[in-house]
Amino acid sequence: MDDAASPWDAAVDAFQDGDLIRAEEILRAAIAEIEATEGPDSAAFAEACFHLASLLSGSGEYARGAELLRRAVAAQIPGDEGRRDHLTYLMNLGEFLTRAEQFAEAETVLLESIEGRAAEFGEEHPGYAFGV
Repeated sequence: MDDAASPWDAAVDAFQDGDLIRAEEILRAAIAEIEATEGPDSAAFAEACFHLASLLSGSGEYARGAELLRRAVAAQIPGDEGRRDHLTYLMNLGEFLTRAEQFAEAETVLLESIEGRAAEFGEEHPGYAFGV
């Protein structure tokens, strides 16, 4: 591993080496550090939660990943990019909940995601179609 590698890169390397425990430890440490330094409403915090959820999906850990995505969705990230990232995290949360067979909550989250995409992009935009 390169000393300059991001936590995500280091975690992916560990995962590819078959060490899911180490990969998760790397990203959990990054989440804790970012939360302490930048706060839970930072883009970096939400992205780190998203990264760990993505990693967990690789081993079918959708319920645990959903908990992380809830934290990403809860982040109050300002600006256009923050709103769009929120919609991405929301859509992924709905997918994780579906895979974790938490269908009632998944339906609620996915409908919220579609409504948010309609408001953000309009129903003729590819960003809306992607969410649907």
